[in-house]
Amino acid sequence: MLFNNKEEFKKLYVDRLTSKYGKSPVDAHIYEKYDVLGELVRDYSGTNWRNTRDYVINNEKKQLVYFSMEFLIGRLLTSNMMNLGIFDICKEGLAELDIDIGELEDMEDDAGLGNGGLGRLAACFLDSIASLGLPVAKISSRGFGISGGTIDKLESIPAYDSETSLEEFKQNVENLIIND
Repeated sequence: MLFNNKEEFKKLYVDRLTSKYGKSPVDAHIYEKYDVLGELVRDYSGTNWRNTRDYVINNEKKQLVYFSMEFLIGRLLTSNMMNLGIFDICKEGLAELDIDIGELEDMEDDAGLGNGGLGRLAACFLDSIASLGLPVAKISSRGFGISGGTIDKLESIPAYDSETSLEEFKQNVENLIIND
C-alpha cells in the first residue's frame, strides 16, 4: 500500500505537493491541493487494480463487464476514498495540515453523463459492487451526447468494428479486459 496511516499519508501528501508544485500546504492553491489528493487516491487504488487483475487472470475467475450507454457517475473522490478504506486517514491527515477535505471535495465536477434513469442506476450499481470488492469493469459510451447512444453507435467503442459479429465483439471486449 502507498500509505497505511495518517502520518504516512501526510508525508506523501506534502512531498507530492512540494515535488509537483514547489509549494507547501499553506502556500498551495486549492486546485493544487485537490489535484495532489486525487493523484494519491489514484495511486493508492492502482495497487488494488493490479492485484484484482492478477487474481482474476491467475485464478481464471470470471469478471463482470457492465456496458452502459449512459453513465451518471457523479463525484468520485470521496466515494473512492471510502471504498478504499482511506477516507478517515485522508480527512484527519488533511485536517492536521489545516486543509478542509470538504473544500477539496467541492472542487470536483460532477461528470453528469447522460440524462438520468439508467445512468444513475448504473452508477449506484457499480458503486455497490466496488464496495463489495467484486471484480467489475465498466464500459461507457461517454461521447454519445445527452440523448444517449443507440446500438448503431457501437462503432465508436474500442474493439468494435461494424463488420464484427456480436460474438466477435464479445470476445474483443473480453480480450480488452484480460489483456489491457
